[in-house]
Amino acid sequence: MCYADMILRTLKKEKAAIILFVCGSILMNIYYTILSNVGFKLYPLIINMFFLILYLFYKFFAYRKLYKCLEEGVTSPQYNGGKNSLFEDVIEKEKEIHKKYLSEISKLNDSIKERDLMLIEWIHNMKTSVSVISLATESMKSKEGSDIRYENELLKKNLENVLNVFRMDEFSSDYVPESINLNSIVKEVVNSEKSSFIYGKVYPKNRVNSSLNIYSDKKWLKFVIKQLIINAVKYSEANSSIMIFGEESDSNITLHIKDKGIGIKKSEIHRIFEPFFTGTNGRSSDKSSGMGLYMVKKICDKLHISVDVSSESGKGSDFSLTFRRSENC
Repeated sequence: MCYADMILRTLKKEKAAIILFVCGSILMNIYYTILSNVGFKLYPLIINMFFLILYLFYKFFAYRKLYKCLEEGVTSPQYNGGKNSLFEDVIEKEKEIHKKYLSEISKLNDSIKERDLMLIEWIHNMKTSVSVISLATESMKSKEGSDIRYENELLKKNLENVLNVFRMDEFSSDYVPESINLNSIVKEVVNSEKSSFIYGKVYPKNRVNSSLNIYSDKKWLKFVIKQLIINAVKYSEANSSIMIFGEESDSNITLHIKDKGIGIKKSEIHRIFEPFFTGTNGRSSDKSSGMGLYMVKKICDKLHISVDVSSESGKGSDFSLTFRRSENC
């Protein structure tokens, strides 16, 4: 490598040091001028430049030695591309390490899959037990029986939520888009959550126009709407109502789920879709796992639905789902 190239490389690599030296020299001269009440003096700058040049000379020869060693290694007779080459040994070692790394990753993935299968099997067994409890308490007309059925239903929903977390990994194979009437799907969800409304003493008001149709996956959309309604009931005051209504424009249809509950703090709104974030309300009432809204956001992203929220602490929240109009509806 020629000296000119080597000098340019050195200056480029030591650019930060050069800037630091120059700035230091200027500051030192300013300080010296103020302190001694005399004009600008050249010799402090010359001294600094002298040390800078010494430093650059040192780095120049250090870099030159390094590049020279590298060039000699490549042009050495020992570097013939054969099996005894140092470079070939290094490459072979890297390949060996990479192979072990891939093997460990494969083992880890297999272990995770095995654990997931065991957990899914356990959840299905738990759902069987939940169904048995549900049948056994059907004839119980007392308040205790109602409480057991309500808690059993919550357990069933939580188990289903865990299963949906696993299903998210195979979302594309479980995605079936179709034309959906918004009013009908809201009615289905509201009817499935009757016990939640009764226990929470909250009243749903479905004001969705029956002419509004969207194109999406019905199963996943029901899950999203159900989660938003459950949240609205959970944080609503007794004897209040939840308003569910739709809006439409030329390009979009928006579904609103609006409650008159305790609302969300302004400082926490930007975090409500994060996993395991429960917020002040969730921590104070011990009602939240921090996964419901996270799942809502993940599913909406996959369904290309925009989910937004406006809320005021103490006055309630308005969650909205915005769908693009489709010719398939």
